[in-house]
Amino acid sequence: MTPIMLETVDGFELQTWDPLNPTSKSQCSKSTRIYVQPHPWKKLLRLPKHNDKSPQLFYQFSLEILLLRKWRVFGNHSGTLIPSLDELVDHPADIVVVPSPFADMWVGPSEKHKEGVDWKIQTSYISVNKTKTATIAYWDRLRTRFCHGINGASEPSCPVMVTHLPVTVDTKYTKEFLQLLVLQPKYFKGRVVIGGIESNLKILKLQSKIRKFSSITRDTSTKIIPTKPLFLTVPYPTFELPDPTVIDDFHRDKLLSSYWAPSCGSKLGKKKEKNSGGVRSALEKFLYNHPNHSRRGKSRSACGLNQHAICVKGNNCTTAPLTEIENGVSDSTLHQLVATSRFCLEPGGDTPTRSHFYVAAIFGCIPVIFDGGNLNYGEQVTQWPWRTEGDQGIGLKYENFSIILKPDDVARDPSLVMQSIKKSDYAALRIGLAKAVRSLAYSNNRHTHDAFNIFEKIVCAETKRKLV
Repeated sequence: MTPIMLETVDGFELQTWDPLNPTSKSQCSKSTRIYVQPHPWKKLLRLPKHNDKSPQLFYQFSLEILLLRKWRVFGNHSGTLIPSLDELVDHPADIVVVPSPFADMWVGPSEKHKEGVDWKIQTSYISVNKTKTATIAYWDRLRTRFCHGINGASEPSCPVMVTHLPVTVDTKYTKEFLQLLVLQPKYFKGRVVIGGIESNLKILKLQSKIRKFSSITRDTSTKIIPTKPLFLTVPYPTFELPDPTVIDDFHRDKLLSSYWAPSCGSKLGKKKEKNSGGVRSALEKFLYNHPNHSRRGKSRSACGLNQHAICVKGNNCTTAPLTEIENGVSDSTLHQLVATSRFCLEPGGDTPTRSHFYVAAIFGCIPVIFDGGNLNYGEQVTQWPWRTEGDQGIGLKYENFSIILKPDDVARDPSLVMQSIKKSDYAALRIGLAKAVRSLAYSNNRHTHDAFNIFEKIVCAETKRKLV
């Protein structure tokens, strides 16, 4: 693989650098000035451990709480954290981290998510009105507040601007969020880095106007400030990065399992089935009719179940009680299922990626993922975190720890899943997953190399770019 080539501090010597390598040095130092917008959340998020009996998962909006906390810790220990805006007047920041304009949309705490969090964030430049005008104002205020020399004769300079997107780009507001960003001046938008739970885009016109992880891994001329914003997929927050020796102790009596809202059940399940191109219902029927299905002869129909499992031997492997299978997703049941499965099906739904993928990876279940075929995204390669293909630059080679299939092929012939499993080298995939998982999860311990360290290294590398 070709590593990124980055300029060193003196601007002349080149060094190899791989953000996924735990020994790779960050481009930030104690002299790097980092400003993190203060936030009013009363309790900063800590991820549940793998052995928590009733974890609260899939609260995707916790991504901002988690990463804002990590940036503050990083600034305190690995850079210089700027305490107030007043200190930026004469000495600009190198990195500015701000909440997204969607941080105030999610009002809590709800009964399900007892985080003690007030999602009504109030700041001087984030509007609570989700309108086109408000989104323009968001970018305009960031540019005018943190960039210097806007009214001067020379090109203005801006710090690297970091924000996090806890939602997928499939709504009016999130699409406008990016559409209006790319209309900003080049000197500003080229300094913006967005870490989102998914960087696949429904609007094809945006594809050529935004940089992705695959573009920076092939870029060997990183000294020049780009003219396009960088949009990266970062892992979905679920469990804390576990001890791999504990994960290896799980008894895996299921060869293959699935967990999603039944394709013929709720409106949500029907919608995800439609968007998946029919692969979900095809898989449900195939699994249900398999002779080693764990509930063979005990349930009404394939579509009446929200989880399926094919046992390694016979059909007596453990699964959730029948009373839990109608519609809702039980977090505790889900992580117990993946912890006792060898392979886990992870088809797309509303969008190409799937949050359950991260739980499967954390608990050592080999993900079976699907590329292309989504009704709204066409044949796009699914933008999983840090993904690279073939020998194109650095990054995670998902074929080293996943089985990758085309949903169109599987919708026509779902037996391809079992054929691929039989052809695979399970031991090699488990080794690959054990190596990859530290890049797909977050740790509560700042000394542990995790997904945030990769994100931080990429952001810090952006600070080394200069105008030419």
